Amino acid sequence: MAGVWSYEGKRVLVSGGGGAGMGAAAVRDLLELGAEVHVFDVKEPASDVASFRSVDLRDPGAIESNVAELAGASTRCSIARGSPAPRSPVSTSCS
Repeated sequence: MAGVWSYEGKRVLVSGGGGAGMGAAAVRDLLELGAEVHVFDVKEPASDVASFRSVDLRDPGAIESNVAELAGASTRCSIARGSPAPRSPVSTSCS
């Protein structure tokens, strides 16, 4: 599945849904495409991801602090929303 759609060298956050259903399928696909995948969810994913954090996605402060911790030394991060949760005013940029 690589090639044009390669995620090699990319860090991706799947928030809400990475542990089951379509979100888990997205995690598997992203891993197959070479991404470094991190998951924020209440259910731990079955796939071997770079990190998993149990985060209450209804709490903007929890999202903000976990994104900041995840970003660390990284200068880039892509966000993939795995559920139809309401949009929050929280910045999801990892740069």
